[in-house]
This record gives sequence, C-alpha cells and structure tokens, in this order.
Amino acid sequence: MCGIAGIVDPSSFCRDVTYERLRKVTQVQHHRGPDACGIYLDDKVGFAHNRLSIIDLSDAGKQPMCSRSGRCVIAYNGEVYNFRELAVKYRLELRSRSDTEVILEAFEKIGPAIFSELNGMFAFAIHDLINNAVWLARDRLGVKPLYISKQGQGIAFSSEIKGLFALLPTLQKRMRIDALHEWTYFGNALGSRTMFDGIEQLKPGRRLRIDLETGAIEEQAYWSMDGALDQISRCERITDPRLAAERTRELLGASVKRQLISDVPVGIFLSGGLDSSSIACLASRQSQQRLTTYSAAFDYDKENSELSLAAEVARFCGSDHREIHIDGGKSAEVVQKMIESHDQPFSDAANIPLYLMSKSIGPTHKVVLQGDAGDEMFAGYQRHLTLLKYGRYRGLFRALSFLSNLPIRNRSYHRVARILAALGAEDDAKAMGLFLTVERERDMPTRVFDGTLRRKMLLDDPFQRYRDVEKSFKGRPIVEKMLLADKSIILPDIFFQKVDRSTMAASVEVRVPFADNDLLDHVLSLSPNMLMQGGRQKGLLRSAMRQILPSSVLQGRKRGFGVPFGYWVTGTFGDAFRSATHDVHRSAPGLLDLAHIESLWKDHKSGIADHGFLFWKIFNLALWVKTYNVSL
Repeated sequence: MCGIAGIVDPSSFCRDVTYERLRKVTQVQHHRGPDACGIYLDDKVGFAHNRLSIIDLSDAGKQPMCSRSGRCVIAYNGEVYNFRELAVKYRLELRSRSDTEVILEAFEKIGPAIFSELNGMFAFAIHDLINNAVWLARDRLGVKPLYISKQGQGIAFSSEIKGLFALLPTLQKRMRIDALHEWTYFGNALGSRTMFDGIEQLKPGRRLRIDLETGAIEEQAYWSMDGALDQISRCERITDPRLAAERTRELLGASVKRQLISDVPVGIFLSGGLDSSSIACLASRQSQQRLTTYSAAFDYDKENSELSLAAEVARFCGSDHREIHIDGGKSAEVVQKMIESHDQPFSDAANIPLYLMSKSIGPTHKVVLQGDAGDEMFAGYQRHLTLLKYGRYRGLFRALSFLSNLPIRNRSYHRVARILAALGAEDDAKAMGLFLTVERERDMPTRVFDGTLRRKMLLDDPFQRYRDVEKSFKGRPIVEKMLLADKSIILPDIFFQKVDRSTMAASVEVRVPFADNDLLDHVLSLSPNMLMQGGRQKGLLRSAMRQILPSSVLQGRKRGFGVPFGYWVTGTFGDAFRSATHDVHRSAPGLLDLAHIESLWKDHKSGIADHGFLFWKIFNLALWVKTYNVSL
C-alpha cells in the first residue's frame, strides 16, 4: 500500500519546479508509505511515490518503476492479488516478485485491456513513452482513492487531496455548493464530486488517458456494474440455494487465500460479527502460520460489546487473539486528526475507532484483513429486508405519506417517519437516498445554513447521484436497485474512504476480501431472495458459513460500531462544537445560521428530537473550514 501523485502537463512544464513540488508531496503523504519514496521526471510528466513495503521488500520493488524495455513507468498504490496468475498467463519476464512489475509489463504487452483483468484494490498512473500518453486507472469498487484536478491542458493527481494542494500551490480552496447540499443529507460528497471546487475523484472502474501531444483527456469505463449485469443476464443463473451457498463459500475462501499473500505478517480485525468471523475462520484454514486477530473494546459502547463472541471465534479458529481497549475520552484528540486525514468533512464517526485500532497494531502488523463490504454484498441491512417485504406496496405507502409529516415532536416517531417517507417517495432514486440518510425533506438539513447560501443550495438536487445510478438499473425491483446502489455509492464514496484514510493515517494496509472481483460477479448473478434466504439478512452467507463458524455467530444479531456522536457533540465535545461554529461564523460569514442551530440544540438536549448526526456533520464542517481556510 502506498501513496502516489503526479503532474502531467503537455504545455508548460518546469522540471525544477515540478521536482520540488513532487518532493513536497512525498512529505505530505509520508504516512501512506514511510518505508521509501521516489520521484520520476520526464519532459512533460512527473510522478511521486511513497512506499509501504508489503510484497518484495527489496529494492527491486521500489517505485516509480520502469519496465524492462524502458518504454513504460508506473506509480502504483494498492494490491493486485492475481498477479502471479497474470505473470504466467502472459509469460512475463520479471526482475522482481512484486505485483507492481506484473501490472507494468502486462500493460506494455497488451495495453489498457489488462485493467479489466486486475483483481484487487488499486489506483495507478502509467507513462507510455512510445505512445506519448499517460494512463490513470482505479479499481472496480473504488477501494483505493485517486483525486484529480484539471489545469488547462494538464492534470494533477494524488492519493489524497492534500497532495493536490502541494502540487498546485495556487489551487483555490473554495467550497463546492452542490456538493455541500448533498453532504447535508449523506455526510459526504458522492460520485466524482468532492467538497472542493476544482477537485474530483476518478470514479471506480474508470480509466483516463492524457495525450501528451494534444493535451486531450479521455475518460472511459473499463468496467461497470450495469455492463457486468448485462453479461450475467446472458448466462445461466444459480437457482439452487445449496449450490449458491457452496459457490459463495468457495469464492470467499479463494479471495481470502489470495489476500493472505504478503512478505510481512497479516493480521485480522475480528469484531465477532458474521463478516469478520467468516474472514478469520477461512484465513485460519488457508494460512501456514498461526494468525493474529484483534478485537477492540470501547468504553462508550459496553452494551454492544462483542469481545466475548470474538474471543470464542478466535478459540474456534485457533488464532493468537489480542484485545485493544480504547478510551472514548481520547477520541476528542482524534477528531482533528481525522479532518486532516480525510481532507474533507467526513461524517462516518466509525473512522475514529478504526484509526485508534490501526494505530495500536501498527508496530506489529501493517497488513490487516477486514470484513467491510459484507453487508453490501450479501444484503446485511434492515433496509434490504424492508424493501424485499414491502417494496411492492409502495403505492400504498405513497397514499399514507401524510403520516410521515404529522407535527409530532418525538424521537421514536421521527425514526418511523423516516422509513415511511422513504417507502412513500415519489420515485425509486429518492426512496433509496432517503433510506441512506437520517434527515427528512420535511425538516430540511439545509436549515442550519445562512439564508442566501441555503437558497443557492436548493437549486441543486441532493439525490442526483442516486438518480444517475438508478438510471443504469431501470426495470429492476427496488430492492435489487438498493443493493446495486449500495455497491455503487455507499462502498466507494463512504465506507472505503473511511477504511483507507483512517488506516493509512496509521500506515496500516487494510484488505477487504468481500470486494473480490470473482465474488462480486457471483453476487451480482443472485436474486435478492437468494441473498436473503429464509427472509433473513445475509441468509445466503449464513448458509455458506454453516460448517465454518460457531452457531453463536451464525445466529447472532447484527451489530456495528456504536459511536455516540450525538452524546459526544453535546457532551464531550460540547464546548469545542460551540467554539468551532462561532469561529467559522466569524471567519466565513454567510455559512451558518447560529440562531437556528441554537434552537435545534435546545430541542436535542430536551429529548424532543435527535439532531446528533446533524450536529456531528456541522462540527466536522466547521473544523474543516477552519483547518483548510475554505472560502464560499
């Protein structure tokens, strides 16, 4: 796992200036790769690389790496797990044991067609000196980040937004208003958007080509979920539940085996839930050595602690199990760190415990397997089951939509009203978006902003990303659309960002076996009824793991990180929240409506309403604006 960055500029390129900027990026992104750094410079291209040595620890694995012929140069972040198979398939002559060289030499041999064959998590840049072009690419599900900023005929790219500011000192730190509206609902900018005007993400499954003669930039999808579904529809689907379970177990086991490949020890984050327990038990069967598992106990979430269950799973699979005890009081020290790690106001507070866990194990393990994406792959959320059961009755819920708008000030009613509003939404895209936010249109979250700004925000549709994705899956039942939207939006735009930034901030690489290409193709071929066998969330996965896991895990209820941001922001961080919002009100007038925020604060403290997540988002926004001196 590494950090990459670069400048591609066909029109005006100063080698000395570019070198200094690239050198600065290696300092800014040092945490992503503290083991080594390197710089590559050509007449129109510059790459920077920070290395976290995982596979082939020798100097032969250093980057940026030049191909044997000298034709191509790569800067690469990630892991491609099928690199050995590709080396054999294309009869590659190699100087190292690294997956980096396999990608490089395979590209030189067959060109960008190799991108669709890479099974792993990655973002990379390749300079093709013969064809006078630079290629950028990102993995299918967006596990690894890649940010870009187009400047005239040129382009800058980086693993983190802070890298772009190091490369482009004159780049304005201006807030993107349409992304802000989206963020008020979901806590993140979605798709290619970021919260900074002029900075975008390369979408998952995309490749981008920069012509160094003309400066032309061409972006294409080398893989798409709707394209994969079209291929699957022409194949025979598995309809036998027993065969589906066997195939699931086989593919997940193969993914875990591939992702154990490493020249440094591999650990496992074990929560005791179905997903991480599946990874741990399958890994223990594949590994030649005794694995180390880690569980975390949070003093603020004792009621939902799964330590005893995790310990039982560890005994069952024979791992060397270690418990990490985390003091929630120390979380206040990490909030600012997370703002600086994400470079944006990131609102999934689970990044805090994940960072603290990674920081604790970093000296011992810098590679960890984790169960992320299990819920999105195998229908693990209540919304999936709700839509499976009631999706066909949405016309009735539309007729009853008035029930979600009654003037009742009660937290329990608020939760029920959200679900009723989602089920009764006028279209599928909005329904999916409303299931993924705790906010309601009736109580618009934009009300915390200044009136002039609020009117600008309302010109943009905060559900546009869901509309764009939903168009690709027209004609499918809404529960299937929801599952596909989770993979297209929730994973790349929220959860994988959380995993990457919070773990790489501690120089730890997290691998996610549930995001495997072959497993994804299999899951896409299955109906929602098959995934939720027996009318239960993750019914298929439970069947697949029946002979692998203890019954206590198979029968256990779903739990998650119970991060108490509502309590934190009005209790532990109460003074910091007020200070941050008032500071920003002075430094960025026209952003927040402090009087309205104070009114909501009183309702929250009295128990009339739960505005905890909204306050958490405002807190992160205020800290971000202050940290980066963001302008409107």
